[in-house]
Amino acid sequence: MSASASKAMIVAEAWTLLRDLIQPEDYEQSADSLVSMMIDYDVSLDDIAHHFRDDGDIMRAVAFYRDEDSDDEIDDDFGFDEDDD
Repeated sequence: MSASASKAMIVAEAWTLLRDLIQPEDYEQSADSLVSMMIDYDVSLDDIAHHFRDDGDIMRAVAFYRDEDSDDEIDDDFGFDEDDD
């Protein structure tokens, strides 16, 4: 198992235990923050999606970051920077 997959598996187990302590109205923001943090720690979106496949809030955050990554790749292909308007 890769380091990325191991990290995702451990975080998924912790998320399962801690999710009950989060207010339902905070799930979306918490899921987004968790996915962002895992990306910062080099956990791949594929590994996150695999280990959190039953969690809709996490999967929506993964979809958001996948869309963001594909937008960045398109900008790179055409030579645009995020700062260019």
